[in-house]
Amino acid sequence: MSTHGISTSLLSSVPKLNGENYYDWKFAVTQVLRFTGTLSVVNGTEERPALRDKATEWDRLAEQGLTVIGLTVEPSQYVYIRDAKNGPLAWTALQAQYQKNSRANRIALKRQLYGTQQDPSAPIREYTSRILDTATRLRSIGVTFKDEDIVDVLIFNLHSDWSNVATPLSTTQGALK
Repeated sequence: MSTHGISTSLLSSVPKLNGENYYDWKFAVTQVLRFTGTLSVVNGTEERPALRDKATEWDRLAEQGLTVIGLTVEPSQYVYIRDAKNGPLAWTALQAQYQKNSRANRIALKRQLYGTQQDPSAPIREYTSRILDTATRLRSIGVTFKDEDIVDVLIFNLHSDWSNVATPLSTTQGALK
C-alpha cells in the first residue's frame, strides 16, 4: 500500500515525533525524504524555481514532503505544522521548535554533555553514544567542537574503575588527532 507513492512500511519505520525524540526522528525522516526525492526541496537546499513547469514539480515534491512529515509526527506535534502549506514550511517550523540555538538550549545541552557520567555496570558503548549524541545536537545548533574536545569529555567522565584506560589516554599527546 502507498500514500502518494510513499510506501506505508517505509513510513512506519520512522519513529513518530513526540517532542522527546526530535533528533532520532529527523535522522529517520531524512532517509525517507531522501528516498522519495523530496529532501532537497523540504530542507531548503532547492529553492522554488521561477519557471512555471519547474515550479509545478517543486510544488509536487513540497506537497509530498509535507505528507511524509505529517504522517510521521504524533498528534501532539500537529500544533507546530498544522498551518504549514508545504513540506519546507513544516520542516522549518519543527526546526524552530526543536533545534533552537538559544542560550538556554546551549546551556542545557552543554550541561548534559559535560555532566554525562559513565555507569560502570552499563556497556561502554551506551556511554559513548550518549556523549556523541549530545555533541551532535550541539553541532546541529551551531556549537563547534574539535574531536579532541569530545575525546577529553569521554576520558574525563569515565568511572574510576576505568582509570587504567583513562590515565594513558590522558597523557597521550596528539595521538588521538
